[in-house]
Amino acid sequence: MFCHNCGKEIADGMNFCPYCGKTQDLSDKGMKNEPAGDVDNTLSSAKNISNQVKEAVEDKAKVYVDMAKEKAQNFADDVKQVTKDKDTSSFFKKNNNRNTKIVAGIIMAMLALFVLIGNSSEKNISNSSNSKVSNSSERKASNIAEELAAERVNNDPREKLLSTSTWMIAKHNGDDRINYLIIVSADLITDNGFKATRIYRVFTLKDGTNDIVDIGFICPTSTKEKKRRIGNTIRDFKKSLPLTVLFGNH
Repeated sequence: MFCHNCGKEIADGMNFCPYCGKTQDLSDKGMKNEPAGDVDNTLSSAKNISNQVKEAVEDKAKVYVDMAKEKAQNFADDVKQVTKDKDTSSFFKKNNNRNTKIVAGIIMAMLALFVLIGNSSEKNISNSSNSKVSNSSERKASNIAEELAAERVNNDPREKLLSTSTWMIAKHNGDDRINYLIIVSADLITDNGFKATRIYRVFTLKDGTNDIVDIGFICPTSTKEKKRRIGNTIRDFKKSLPLTVLFGNH
């Protein structure tokens, strides 16, 4: 058997661990436990690595941004000076190589910022798919669905919301009470530091109420797996219900 506290292997039937001194649960449930220490250590290490990577990216981005700002400011000062002196020869001689360096610095800063924007879940909720919904009533329904999904995730202390997306908006031709059927996803980070995706089915009803159901969970998640699972979910709805799809092709 294994110690329920430190995870080290100990003799079967021992009432306490000779390594850490903790009392052992000798019930049938306790005897079946896997070593807990190794699992907890693995999850803790994964979370620490995730935080270290995030900090490293943020530090690198700040360096690039500061460098780009400094180069751009120097260039702007030179432009002001040449405008004042009306002498372009010294300007072009001085800035022959600087222009290339400025452009390179700006590009590196932009790339770093894109990485940060993609990971700053606390400040940015992406509704990129929602922006493609052209019809105003459909866009309103999409907003409602994504807000409901975000609220579901935010109400769970074990999860932190990254973004929400609308994948399908459809008319339900078999139920007069329903305005729209909407499939949305919510990307999130669990309290263990793993990225995951929840899939929701939302009904916006004609009486002004809404109904949301959690119909899928992907962890760990990836773009490919998310598209595959959501695509299969939408195809199942289209086969089982009389729908007219207004947004989303799967």
